[in-house]
Amino acid sequence: MREQSLTENEGRLVAADATLSDILTLRLCVGYLGEKEQSDWWASLWLSPHASAFLSPIYGSRSDAARLSGVIESARRVHDSRIGMACPHRVIHMEC
Repeated sequence: MREQSLTENEGRLVAADATLSDILTLRLCVGYLGEKEQSDWWASLWLSPHASAFLSPIYGSRSDAARLSGVIESARRVHDSRIGMACPHRVIHMEC
């Protein structure tokens, strides 16, 4: 019979999942706040109800992932154009 507690490896996976979830939530929040209808940091409307209606027939159940990718790309382009790609203090890119 298997023990109820997590092994060390399983514990790391759970922690990694929680970290990934936190990163995605943060990106979603910043993406929403930066959209044209909110703070107008970038001129996109990926998270608006209209985008959902437009993307659902194309992406189906993956439309939420497409919307998140779109808003992250919009933020990345604005960020890179203002700060530059060679800057070591980039916020949007995780692969520094």
